[in-house]
Amino acid sequence: MMVSRTRRAEQLAIIGCGAVVEEFYVGKLNDLSGEGWTLLFVDADASRARALALRFQHAEALTSLDQVLDRASHATVATPPASHYAICSQLLGAGVHVLCEKPFVINPAEGYNLVQQAAASGLKLHVNQTRRWFPASLIIKKLVAEGALGELTSIRIREGSRFNWPTKTAFHSQPNLARHGILSDFGAHIFDLLAWMLGHPLDAIEVNHDGYAGPEATVHAKFFIGQVTCEAVMTWLINVPARIQFVGTKGQAIIDDDCNRALLQANGEMRPLPGVKRYTAYQGIVADVIEAFLAGSDYESVATASSVMPSIEFLDRAYTIARPDLPLVTTIGSSTL
Repeated sequence: MMVSRTRRAEQLAIIGCGAVVEEFYVGKLNDLSGEGWTLLFVDADASRARALALRFQHAEALTSLDQVLDRASHATVATPPASHYAICSQLLGAGVHVLCEKPFVINPAEGYNLVQQAAASGLKLHVNQTRRWFPASLIIKKLVAEGALGELTSIRIREGSRFNWPTKTAFHSQPNLARHGILSDFGAHIFDLLAWMLGHPLDAIEVNHDGYAGPEATVHAKFFIGQVTCEAVMTWLINVPARIQFVGTKGQAIIDDDCNRALLQANGEMRPLPGVKRYTAYQGIVADVIEAFLAGSDYESVATASSVMPSIEFLDRAYTIARPDLPLVTTIGSSTL
């Protein structure tokens, strides 16, 4: 049944006014405000909502989700992951199109419920999976699909970033707000990207981490995508630029430099592929994601909630089999992959 209610067009609710919005959304929100959109900032902490609202031409600061349900046509959800399901469900129930931050949900059953709810109401439900939008990802996806690498045999991933996220709620360290750590954080990006690029489900076979008494900071995962063997190492302890290596029977390709460079092996030599636009900051990617969401674009990088569910199922399975048996201090780097 289609939801129909009277509301003013071009009112965007921003649910959650923490670091994600401050770091990545502000540029695009400024553009939207200048175009006449009314921005409805919602946060339980009135001071955070007010501080953001004061920066824009057409904006209001609110403290309750109920205050926007009959006003907003669209909403972004940038709250701790454990709250995503309840908030998205309320918004969809009120007839609001939703763009949710990753990880979309913790529980796969909740994710499928939201997908069905959005479909039944004819509403958009997108997830901010930024790595699908990097030109390097699109180029390698095309090469793999065209068979340029031959039959894929293995994929190896490494990524590390010393944790310094300016969180407003410290939810990463609170089990009631974030039961999981880096596997859910970086993994939500990496595993969605791989499932989207290859079009096959992921199957975890071994996951080890260092989360003995709380959210894990380092993970070593082995898994399959179809018949392709994969290995990923991720850590919050040291800085290691993101790198994904695709190895096939005819050659190999690499997404490197934090997804800003694509390389292809040719005649035994790795060379950069031309035409890869470099994003100097994530703000540019997020602006593209928000624009596609508001405009209803069907661009191939758009992450509908239904398309994200394979990675959500994989993360659930990975945590089910994960073992906390890595050393508390783990070194990863170029020698690891």
